[in-house]
Amino acid sequence: MQIDNASSGGIYIKINSESGLLGDEAIADDRKTYIKHPDTLFLFSNYKIPFWNEIIKFAKDVALKYSPIKYIGWDIAYSESGPVLIEGNNGPGIEIIQDHFGGVRKEFNINNPNDFWFSKSYGLKDL
Repeated sequence: MQIDNASSGGIYIKINSESGLLGDEAIADDRKTYIKHPDTLFLFSNYKIPFWNEIIKFAKDVALKYSPIKYIGWDIAYSESGPVLIEGNNGPGIEIIQDHFGGVRKEFNINNPNDFWFSKSYGLKDL
């Protein structure tokens, strides 16, 4: 069985949400950084995810079906027949977002985090 997530030895990388361009380096759970994939030697910089707009539309369509859950980490793959959902992670680790984007405060216009986050779950309050 193959597993690729940060907590199981995988790496993660920033993706520009507008363009689908990968960031310059990936990060592992042990904080080591990589400019290319350690196994395949694939260089991350300047690579644009193919079919990015189609993937974004798919993610939004799926998210609308799960609207009661406001914060989900979607694992999506692109197959010969288009985007497919691998899984949705309710309450995914926010540290990955913080590592690449500096958190979600600016993205979600959070002025006071205590007014925005639920205390009993990892979901965001309605905007």
